[in-house]
Amino acid sequence: MCLTLNDVEEYRLLRAMPIAHDANHLAKQHQRCLKGTRTDILSKLESWASDPLSSPVYWLSGYVGSGKSTIAQSFCERTYSDGLLGASYFCSRDYSDKSNLHLIFTTLSFQLAYLFPEIRAQVIAVLKSRPYVAREPLHNQFMALFLQPLRITQVSTLIVLDALDECKDAEPVSAVLSLISQHIQSIPNVKFFISSRAEPSIRAAFRLSTLREATTFSVLHDIGATSVDHDIEIFFRVRLAEAMANRSDVNLLEAWPSQSEIEMLTITSGQCFLFAATSVAFILSPIHQPTERLRAFTSSAHPPSIGAFPCNRISRIDQCYFSVLDSAGYSTADDLDYERLRRILGSILLVVNPLSITDHSLLLGLTPSTIRSLLRPQHAVVRVPEDDLKPVTTFHKSFYEFLLDPHRCRDSRFYIDENVHHRILALGCLRIINEQLEKTEVGDSKSYTAPRRIGSALQYACCYWPEHLLKSKLTSADDEVWHLLKGFLAHRQISWVNVLISLGGEVIMSALDSVDALYNGQAAYFDEIPICLLKVRDYVK
Repeated sequence: MCLTLNDVEEYRLLRAMPIAHDANHLAKQHQRCLKGTRTDILSKLESWASDPLSSPVYWLSGYVGSGKSTIAQSFCERTYSDGLLGASYFCSRDYSDKSNLHLIFTTLSFQLAYLFPEIRAQVIAVLKSRPYVAREPLHNQFMALFLQPLRITQVSTLIVLDALDECKDAEPVSAVLSLISQHIQSIPNVKFFISSRAEPSIRAAFRLSTLREATTFSVLHDIGATSVDHDIEIFFRVRLAEAMANRSDVNLLEAWPSQSEIEMLTITSGQCFLFAATSVAFILSPIHQPTERLRAFTSSAHPPSIGAFPCNRISRIDQCYFSVLDSAGYSTADDLDYERLRRILGSILLVVNPLSITDHSLLLGLTPSTIRSLLRPQHAVVRVPEDDLKPVTTFHKSFYEFLLDPHRCRDSRFYIDENVHHRILALGCLRIINEQLEKTEVGDSKSYTAPRRIGSALQYACCYWPEHLLKSKLTSADDEVWHLLKGFLAHRQISWVNVLISLGGEVIMSALDSVDALYNGQAAYFDEIPICLLKVRDYVK
């Protein structure tokens, strides 16, 4: 099909909207349910989605690690194949865009506009008359780009919002759900599937009468234990068997794992899919024999620490995480290795957007090989790609929560002090800027431009040094940080601004907000530094 000039212009307007990239189910950030598992809940969801008389909203809630996102992924794939799904948004605290409240409705509008020509016509008309509507307050975005096109076109579709609790929202009542609650009756042909933990702001939203009356509620951990145990048993059997088919270093003379071992693993998991997934990754360590790991895990005579799990699900997950960390082979390591491991894990957990091993090495002053060596035993909790240029991420939000909470992670070898590690990242950002940016002087008449090629580490440093500095709880006694900051402000602030300009408007505004917050937070400590920050803020404006 040939595109007209008008088509090209319309798609240009759509692509100019700020959206969260790779936020829909097609990005496949989450695995689908194994065949034969979660059949009851998936059948209920499909019946709800296809029934025009069912409630317009379905809320699937559950505790950490209960499999909500896996179910949402499977549900999206099925309804997409059936032609019911219009748009999906998988929130993630690991990415600044996918945790950004103000990108949810622009992203959903973008997806709907590409799928439905009639919605596209409505969205394009709004963008032409109000070019900056996508950057207006959330209510304005919702009304103009989302609600109005759906109301006018009366399109019948399904919208999925997964892990809504991972979206940054400071309101006491979820801002997204509040808007949906106010206007759900005006778009009767649209269904919303929402999955999340039962966080206070989300619970408060579902107590609103209009939303409560329009919602079907389902709590994952209320599903019968027999059904969940059956699904987890299938998970262990399939995942372990699949892995063995690709292990040339393992010679099995009999069926593995045995039925008794599968049953022991299932009982130990306690109906927690996250526990089961982490256990499988632990057993299948590429640097250990899986049969030995499984034997140790299920041994009743001499159970290792990973075998002695408490009944409370959070405590069970914490013990699992601790055991993965503790059994990583650092028993003969000196304090320096543990300090390096904390720096690496702190960097992975606290960066605003996931970075590659190469970028982490520049931020931390460690070699890529050192980072890779220390992370190798942590494959059960950290996703480390083979390519040093691809992002490193954790498998689950709960690992972040565990390591940053001193009441849950009580071992000083692994606990990540958030203030300390934000300071380490701020220092790394400022060092990169001072080393890689051209030296300039404020007031020079020479025209300065950004480097032709801006590496990803330099991009990150330029965008997020103020945020890390702010979260480090900086004091006037921190000479090392302030020495680097003074050098940057005196000689490289123009080059820095030009880098921001080259990266685009959203980056500029984000950096400006952080500089404002840093200025307001540190003004009481210094005379000289706040004045410099004020000049930078005014210059960016």
